[in-house]
Amino acid sequence: MSWLKQSPSSNSLKDSTSKSKISTGQSSGGNSNSNKSSSYRVTRFLACGTVYLTHTLSVPPSIIRPHRESPLDSQAPPTTTSVRAKQVTTQRGGSAVNILSILAQFNAPSRSSSPSPSRTNTVECALVSPLGSDAAGRALMHELELEGIRTRFCKVHPAGVPLAFVLRSDDSPSRTVINHNPLPELTHEDFITILGPILVPEHYHGILTHQWHPHPSLPQPPPVHAVYGPGPGLPPIKTPPPNAQVTNYFPAPPSNVQQPLPPNTPGLPTNAPFTIFHLTGRSPVADAISLMNLTGVDGLARDRQWRDKATFSLDCTAPVGSEDGKEAREKLFPHVDVIFYS
Repeated sequence: MSWLKQSPSSNSLKDSTSKSKISTGQSSGGNSNSNKSSSYRVTRFLACGTVYLTHTLSVPPSIIRPHRESPLDSQAPPTTTSVRAKQVTTQRGGSAVNILSILAQFNAPSRSSSPSPSRTNTVECALVSPLGSDAAGRALMHELELEGIRTRFCKVHPAGVPLAFVLRSDDSPSRTVINHNPLPELTHEDFITILGPILVPEHYHGILTHQWHPHPSLPQPPPVHAVYGPGPGLPPIKTPPPNAQVTNYFPAPPSNVQQPLPPNTPGLPTNAPFTIFHLTGRSPVADAISLMNLTGVDGLARDRQWRDKATFSLDCTAPVGSEDGKEAREKLFPHVDVIFYS
């Protein structure tokens, strides 16, 4: 996989290369209990992109034309009532979700019924994408959550799932792709609303209620989900009866705290909310929105001095159809550290 490295500031390439190894949740507060602090070393991946389902149909070669002008062969019958596909396969597609699906496998022990409290490395993945709320959309969200991909930062619309129908033949290298996306693009305003609680947590009810791991010295929640918190793909937790005995896992912190939290506590304004921020280059319209999102996050990171603790990456494998699309894609380059071309 070819890639290009760019320095976001005056830091050397050596410092930029080591960004991905920095854990934003690592504690260095000088506590003698090193095992307890090391269990909160977290590598967080945040990826933006579209999730769709690809249906691949194996059809006779007579209906596929090896030219781009028309998907139908001129020698095909003028009227076709039905075409029988020899094989149909369905798989989930999308660059961002495919990357997160692979990365989430490194965190498989955290989804077991009995997670080990001495675990020192954790990988947490979250997706930023529009999703549908129909039956297929809910099933997709549930599938992502079970794999360890958090859908908390996704915007759910009353629509279906983006689909791609691929017509291919074993006897021809050509194929016809039919795309259908009923979901609108995630706007810049949606991006700010969704990621606001982790980018500027001091504006959202303080540092203890925005779904990050609290500091080890504070009361810990039960290890049910990753720090991104469950998304809408999982069923809601049933509330106990009014007279039931309920353990308060989130007691209010005492007002007379003796020592302040370390400066690298997850959730503080000076701490990076993610380790890797990955974007997918697509259409000129989507790239223009990504430019506004990337510029805002890049400026905020520099202003709060955590830009050197995070790595910004861009996927440029999608084709650029025009000169305007090329210019829109290239405007993203100065703000990212890693660019994937294949």
